[in-house]
Amino acid sequence: MRSLLLEFQKECIKNNTKLYIICFDKYNSIYSFLTKNKFNWNSAHLNLEQKNFKNEYIYQLMPWDNHPNMEANLIFAKKILELINHSKNNSDIFKPKISNSKDEQNTQEFIYTLW
Repeated sequence: MRSLLLEFQKECIKNNTKLYIICFDKYNSIYSFLTKNKFNWNSAHLNLEQKNFKNEYIYQLMPWDNHPNMEANLIFAKKILELINHSKNNSDIFKPKISNSKDEQNTQEFIYTLW
């Protein structure tokens, strides 16, 4: 995928076109690659595998697919607008503020039954 992204980037530069990379799910392993290669990118940084107390996927419509639900699409749209608005007003590369996932808690980790 990284080589494909670099090919897209070359084509966009050649054709004077902007390329925006938006990561929906948490994809920490590619963030440094995107920054190093000066991509304009952002991330909604959602965990599409996260479930609620009813064992339902929080950000998906159905448990058997990866299509985001309305709430997830709104978060995604805000991140896209953040990236595009920065690009309109600045000539530099957008630097998203991504929290360190090592410090994040799994919200489902500490659910206890109420008696």
